[in-house]
Amino acid sequence: MGLFEFAQHYAPGRVRSACFTTDRWIAPGYFYTPGYPVALSAYYPDERVWHEFAAPFLRRRRDWNLVCVYFPVMDSVSFCPSYSDRNPHPRSSKHAYMLFLDELVGDIVDFLVRFKFWGDTLLVLASDHGYHAACSTARRLGAGSPNWCCDHPPPHDCEVWDFAKDAGAGRYSGCTRRVLFLLAGGALEGKLRGRVLPRAEIIDVAPTIADALDVPYECEGTSVFKRKGETVSAKDYLK
Repeated sequence: MGLFEFAQHYAPGRVRSACFTTDRWIAPGYFYTPGYPVALSAYYPDERVWHEFAAPFLRRRRDWNLVCVYFPVMDSVSFCPSYSDRNPHPRSSKHAYMLFLDELVGDIVDFLVRFKFWGDTLLVLASDHGYHAACSTARRLGAGSPNWCCDHPPPHDCEVWDFAKDAGAGRYSGCTRRVLFLLAGGALEGKLRGRVLPRAEIIDVAPTIADALDVPYECEGTSVFKRKGETVSAKDYLK
């Protein structure tokens, strides 16, 4: 049983959820949500998922407290190079679509602030696909700089490539293992803002949300809220 379904069964009336995802992931065990599941095509535009489905629901049903909005289109944008000075269309490169998604997240934050949800919201941004560049596979396939697409095929045993020296750096790249996991919103403890947990995994997302809801959902991973003592300043981490 997935987290959303479990939360509603465990705390009926207290947990009021909705999910806006794709037909593949609405199945039981994933994001199935009793009561308000919306399943769209995996190619349905991300901005329309938000503006035509999720935002109207949040505005009209103001008693929600567990909502998933899934943006799948990034998975289909795999063009090289990953970066371009000109971005004629959001789907022209990974970089262009990242900028587009950044603006879309800005729309979501603006909505939450405008309708006075932000102060009570824990916003969780997570990605199930990572990113990397400057690896030996990219060099072998002809890349002349780190400006290369992240989506090379297996085997994923590449090493970090130093393009200035045109030589391997002797470090395993980890391929696309590095993913986004970010917490924000007015409900986030002030002392946790601007802090970084040096190591967390995608499997920590579900237990973190369950912890925030005070729902005893059993799964792999650990809530990041149980590891507050391991966090460091973002400024120190990025030095």
